[in-house]
Amino acid sequence: MTIKIKKKISIISLSAAITLILFFITDIFFSNFISKNDYFAACYQRDEDFYFLKSNCEAYEKYASNNYKIITNNFGMRVSEKNTNNKNKKNYFFVGDSQVYGIGLEYKDTFVGILEKNYEEYNFYNLALPSYSPTVYYYKINKFIELLKPEKIFILIDLTDIYDETYRWKISNTNGTPSLIDKKKKNNEISLDKTFSSKIDKFKDKNFKGTKIISFHLREFFRALKRKIFVSKKEKINLQKKVQKTEVGKITYQKLPIDRDINLMKLNLENKIIEISNLKEKHNFDLYLITLPYPETLEYGQNEFDWENFIFDLCKKSSCKKHISLFPVFSKAKTKEDNWLNKYFINNDFHPNKNGHYLIYNEIKKIFKN
Repeated sequence: MTIKIKKKISIISLSAAITLILFFITDIFFSNFISKNDYFAACYQRDEDFYFLKSNCEAYEKYASNNYKIITNNFGMRVSEKNTNNKNKKNYFFVGDSQVYGIGLEYKDTFVGILEKNYEEYNFYNLALPSYSPTVYYYKINKFIELLKPEKIFILIDLTDIYDETYRWKISNTNGTPSLIDKKKKNNEISLDKTFSSKIDKFKDKNFKGTKIISFHLREFFRALKRKIFVSKKEKINLQKKVQKTEVGKITYQKLPIDRDINLMKLNLENKIIEISNLKEKHNFDLYLITLPYPETLEYGQNEFDWENFIFDLCKKSSCKKHISLFPVFSKAKTKEDNWLNKYFINNDFHPNKNGHYLIYNEIKKIFKN
C-alpha cells in the first residue's frame, strides 16, 4: 500500500471520527436543551394505584408492532398536533378506554381525531385511557365538568368494562380517586414507566434522543418496505380467517366460569353509568352511549349475553339521549368484505384500525347533523 493511499485512509478515518464526535455532541446538546420529552417513554404517570396521562407531553407508544405519537394537552388528554380548542366553542367529551383513546393509531386516524378535523366549530375532549372502566369515567367527567361544561358526553362502553368495573377498579378510601383492585395489574397494556438496568442505560436514554429518533424512523421505513415486498396479498387475506377468541369476548357466546358473577358485573356497570347520568340534572348535558362489537362477537354471536341490547336497555335506564350501536355498520362491513378482519381491525386484534375508526366516525357524525 502506497504512502499516498495510507494518507487518504487516515484522512477519511479522521474525518469520520470527527463527524461522529460532532454528531454525538450535537445529540447531547439536543437531548438536554432542546428536546423537552423522551419520545420513547410513554406519557403515562402513576399516582399510587391510579394511572393517567402527563400534561403537555409528547412521546411514542407501541402497540401490536405499530409505533405512534402521543401528544397531550394541559389537562393530560390526548390531542392532535394542531389542537386549537377555543373558549367560545361548544365542548364535547368522549369517554372510554383503549378504543376511544385510539390505541395503535396516530390521533388523526382515530374517530375523535377525524371528528376534530371535520367539525372545527366544536371542542372535542378525549378523557379515555386503556383499561379504564365506568368508575374512572365518572371520576374523569367529574374532574373536568365544572371547568369545561360539556354540552354532550359520549361514552363508548367496551366489553372489558363489564369485567373491569367489578374486578379491576374501586374508589380509594383515602383520597376518592380510582384505585386498582389487583396490584398485579398496575402495569397496563402499555408500559407505565421505564426501568433501566444500569447507569449506562440511564446516560444513553438521557443524552442520545436524537440518535434514537433517527434509528426509529429508519427502522420503521425498512419494516414498511419489508411488509410491502415480502407479505403477499394471499397471506394478508388468510389473516381474516383467524378470529381470535378472548376471555372477555367469550362472554357473549360462552357461559362464564362459576367464579364470575354475570349479574353482579351487569349491576355494577349499570349503577355507575346511572351515576354518571345523574350528573345531567346539575350540569345540563346530553348523554350518548356507544356500543362497539368485537370481531369474535361478529363471528360467533351473542347467544349467551346480548351485549348490544344490554347497552340499549342501559340507555333507557340512564335516560341517555341516544344509544349509538356500531353493530349494524360492522356487521354490514363483515358481510361485504372477505378480508373484513384485516381491513377493519389491528392485526387480528379487537381494536379497530384506521378503517374501523372511520366506520365509527361515520355513525357518530350523524348526531351532528340532527
